[in-house]
Amino acid sequence: MPIPTVRLSSGVELPRLAFGTGTALYNSTVTKQVVMALESGFRFVDGAQLYANEESAGDGIESFLKSSGLKRTDLYVLTKVGKAGMLDLQSAVKEEMRKLKVDYLDSYLLHFPPRGKDGLPSNVDAWKELEKIKQAGLAKSIGVSNWLASDIQQLLDAGSSAPDINQIEFHPYCYSHEEYIKLLALQKEHGIVTMTYSSLAPFYKNALPEDGPLNKALTAIAGKNDKRTPANVLLRWALQRSEGIITTTTSKESRAKEYLDQLDTCNDSQLTLTEDELKQIDQAGKEHGAEKFYMAPYLKP
Repeated sequence: MPIPTVRLSSGVELPRLAFGTGTALYNSTVTKQVVMALESGFRFVDGAQLYANEESAGDGIESFLKSSGLKRTDLYVLTKVGKAGMLDLQSAVKEEMRKLKVDYLDSYLLHFPPRGKDGLPSNVDAWKELEKIKQAGLAKSIGVSNWLASDIQQLLDAGSSAPDINQIEFHPYCYSHEEYIKLLALQKEHGIVTMTYSSLAPFYKNALPEDGPLNKALTAIAGKNDKRTPANVLLRWALQRSEGIITTTTSKESRAKEYLDQLDTCNDSQLTLTEDELKQIDQAGKEHGAEKFYMAPYLKP
């Protein structure tokens, strides 16, 4: 089944669902998981230097392409450069391509805003190096991750191009945070696509009470329609609120196919959340808030 896509400002089209190789798969061999995801129907692999598993992810990509008969151009490969790579981005991108066994990247992101701290380059200088990588044809699109509106504004003020993507933590607990409100408004204004992570974690992994406001709201909304479950209501919220790309990680084939099936019903009016339902979820997340954000270290400019 064709996966809905989103068009970046660079013209590149990316699937709206990506298989992530971080979180539970961090620093582990992910060959089997990548093959499973691709065989299930995923076509977008999201990696990072920080995850310390790019070589095994590359093995999975290579294995799938050989067994499926598909071409490299049928897949989308994104990776993010971490602290070590930011000191020499030109060398880092070539090393990551070698590990992933690809001759180009569909997207290459700065994993966090360097901000000129701890010997790292400024946001603007790091971005200029990323622009060179795109110009050299090593990456079709470039972007950032965990950046705030103030970080992106530095690029715009310097006359640089806007990022194609900003991958951020995205769920109802952080959606109403003041920095998110500013960030999402800026991204919409400049055509920067939101790519999410941890969108489903609040439901499956949060340590808050099971009868908390968010879970109550998800359960109540799901109960209105026998096609819905609390899990797919949360996925649908993320798709509609982000208007971008959802990243998810699983080792279960059944769960991978469930996510893809949900994406296939994007235009099903019975499953689309109303604005009132979206606001109920927003408010439930705002009422309790989160005990901790993954993005917490970057929420102060």
